[in-house]
Amino acid sequence: MPKTERLIELMMTIHTKRKFTAGELAAEFGVSYRTILRDLDELSALGVPIYSETGANGGYYLLNEPVLPPLFFTQSEAAAMFFAYQSLQFFGSLPFDAETRMVLKKFYRHLPAETQERIDAMKDRIVFWNPHRPKAAEH
Repeated sequence: MPKTERLIELMMTIHTKRKFTAGELAAEFGVSYRTILRDLDELSALGVPIYSETGANGGYYLLNEPVLPPLFFTQSEAAAMFFAYQSLQFFGSLPFDAETRMVLKKFYRHLPAETQERIDAMKDRIVFWNPHRPKAAEH
């Protein structure tokens, strides 16, 4: 299994297990203990919130709010996701307002330049309209 594929599989595995040892992962992936340690260090450097504890009951843990594994979008899917998130800004009282703005910035920043250019060109042609909806009459 190529290293990139192993790292993706490893990330999905540890998100499922939540608690694990390097020995368990080495056996499961058919690699050496030292290779798993290097892989865990690499995932940690990439932002996967891994915590280790030493001792008899030690091992590795994921912190409370783990990051999700990478998702792969086509250029059209990425543009659709961007504009779907962007449309939420026109609703004044939705939960997760700050999170939605952060996701939109993160998502855009990590898109390839070609996809960013496509989105930038579409921004001037796509308009979201949110009609004013009066509250229902109270009885």
